[in-house]
Amino acid sequence: MKVLVGLSGGADSSVAAALLSSQGYDLIGAHIRTWDPELHSYGVEFSSRCCQLRKVAEARALCDRLDMTYVEIDGRDMFEAEVLDGLVHDSLVLKTPNPCVSCNSGVKIPLLLEKAQELGCEMVATGHYAQIIH
Repeated sequence: MKVLVGLSGGADSSVAAALLSSQGYDLIGAHIRTWDPELHSYGVEFSSRCCQLRKVAEARALCDRLDMTYVEIDGRDMFEAEVLDGLVHDSLVLKTPNPCVSCNSGVKIPLLLEKAQELGCEMVATGHYAQIIH
């Protein structure tokens, strides 16, 4: 069974990939590039681990170690529209922004599902805690 694994470059998604690999699934590792300080004019640096540019190399290295195909999904425009614009708006109206929640639901999950369908994957896996729905 072919599975698209969303890789943030962190421990949770790495463990998910390693577990699926050990169970014999045909894996494709996908990293979504969300943040590029040269393209975004907000003048902020995100501390979220998956937004850091070095995570691209870490996700690719994991794919090499597990003998997985690696794909990179360009989510920068979607990230700006769904996350950064909302973060700025919430901050201006004195609401506490939650960019990671916005990113997961508005960027990562839709892009992973789209890429999985494009690549003919039967399932999508991440390091997020979720319920399996058939």
